[in-house]
Amino acid sequence: MHIKPLSKMIIRLVIATVLCVNFSIITSETIHANVQSLTVKEQGELWVDELTNQPDFANWKNAELTISPLGPGTHSWLMLIQHHKLGTIGYMIIHSDGYGGYVLGEYGIGSDDSLQYLSTNRYKLRYYDPLHMVVSQQVNNSNQYFEPFNSEQYDLSSKHLIEAKVATKNQIRHGLVFSHALLTGYEYQSYFAPYDVMPWLTTVALNSEFEDCTSIENLIEFGSQLRYTSSIWSDQIEAIYSVTGYQEWELFDLYVELQQDDEHLKRYIPYDFLLQSGGFYK
Repeated sequence: MHIKPLSKMIIRLVIATVLCVNFSIITSETIHANVQSLTVKEQGELWVDELTNQPDFANWKNAELTISPLGPGTHSWLMLIQHHKLGTIGYMIIHSDGYGGYVLGEYGIGSDDSLQYLSTNRYKLRYYDPLHMVVSQQVNNSNQYFEPFNSEQYDLSSKHLIEAKVATKNQIRHGLVFSHALLTGYEYQSYFAPYDVMPWLTTVALNSEFEDCTSIENLIEFGSQLRYTSSIWSDQIEAIYSVTGYQEWELFDLYVELQQDDEHLKRYIPYDFLLQSGGFYK
């Protein structure tokens, strides 16, 4: 059955509201009825098994899952997907939902080259949300911060990290919460460079149109080359991505596929988080 974009959006918003307002009831009766005994790795394996049905994720079938905690008090984990021949080929960020279950914060696929820096420095990763994550390293007796996928150095201070941490405490952890969820829809495009054109300089973001009746899924399916931008780290850095696809899980948990300069690296980030954190441009 095809559901119109507006109806789909309304259903997604209703579900999000119910989850937020009555989460303790829902988790005890419905969502986490059979997951209380699952470890983080066991939960990750369930989501990995579902993703391996997609061609780009086929190599995950024979991979090992390595779990690393994302620091004290975060109740979050980095799970690396590591193939014995191909090296590190994927990752997941998994959060505790506070009720015995888990939230799939984001996930991605890549080559060993594109994920090697993240893998090597996984215990130095500071993760606040999908757009605020850095590797902290000591350089000349001072803390320096690097983007975990391309190792670009960011000029950040402890103030930036504190602000990101405070903002994270007030955020809803967007993402999939159903332990045995199935992928119910997807669409992919060929890679295109994010800076080939710069619509964010001359046009208005599409976010308000998505809230009315336009569907980002339909635009991707029709071949529109969308860009996503967000001003991060107190507006110090402008993050620019190409939107090259989406995956939709049960109950319309939508993840948007984002790419930057490395066409081998694809990140899947919850659409609801992206919608409130930046702008989509056509």
